[in-house]
Amino acid sequence: MEPGQVESPLWWRKQVARELVQLRDTADARLGRKVSVTEAAKALGCSVGKISGMHAGDGRLNFRDVRDLSMLYGTPADDVERLTEWAKRSARPSGFKEFAAVMGEPLAELIGGEAEAHTEIDYEHGLMPGLLQCEAYAEAQAIASGIEPEQVAAVVGLRKKRQQRLTDDNPLTLEVFIEESVLHRPIGSTSVMRVQLKHLLTTGTLPNVNVRVVRTRVGYHRALGGRFILLSFTDFPTAIYLEQPPVIGSRYADDPTLVAEYQEKVASLHSVAEGLEESAELIETVMSDLPLEG
Repeated sequence: MEPGQVESPLWWRKQVARELVQLRDTADARLGRKVSVTEAAKALGCSVGKISGMHAGDGRLNFRDVRDLSMLYGTPADDVERLTEWAKRSARPSGFKEFAAVMGEPLAELIGGEAEAHTEIDYEHGLMPGLLQCEAYAEAQAIASGIEPEQVAAVVGLRKKRQQRLTDDNPLTLEVFIEESVLHRPIGSTSVMRVQLKHLLTTGTLPNVNVRVVRTRVGYHRALGGRFILLSFTDFPTAIYLEQPPVIGSRYADDPTLVAEYQEKVASLHSVAEGLEESAELIETVMSDLPLEG
């Protein structure tokens, strides 16, 4: 189960769906004709709605249906086998089932992507990155966000489980860019911020984690705006997670044009952010400047 150790049925379902759509749209190149949704439904002995749902990644997948539909689209045998295996993985129990009540679909896709990705690039302009939040900070943020009291523990637990990807047997490589203002924004008490900044420094010493700060004096730069995360995979296209409320909201996508736009923003961040040592020194300075609680 490389590289992560936790299954995400939704993520695998969406991968199958995207592949099926691509196979449908290119079927004429292999078969010399297009395959309509009506023809597909008749061939599989099911409703048109079920075929549309398979293309959208909605609902549980039957691996036999995925196999038969991909074969109908003229898919090479090796690809049929690969898609069938993906469909089987989408039927495995979720490793995050206990947190379902606090996960929307885009976040669930992100978490599934984190389980399979080898590299994550995270830009944060408002809060500490979820993968680098200490428990007290995550709890203070959840409470301040108006999360229902009975769901706070689940929100914090979900963050902690996500963070296991940084230290598992095949750890995620994480590169984080944080606006300087995030270091100064009090979330919770002063002691919470002290623990959080210390946690940021400690986690940043992991060989697979890089933390870089964008100084406020930089002014405007191309990445300034909403939070985004880029995920890179060995066998899947690079994906983007956007969190830009209230207009866009949260979104997980692997559209090449959109991904390229944000890869350019990452290139900009590399040019304007402080280096690793300078960033660590700045975090230490902010932490030492925190007032003592009496």
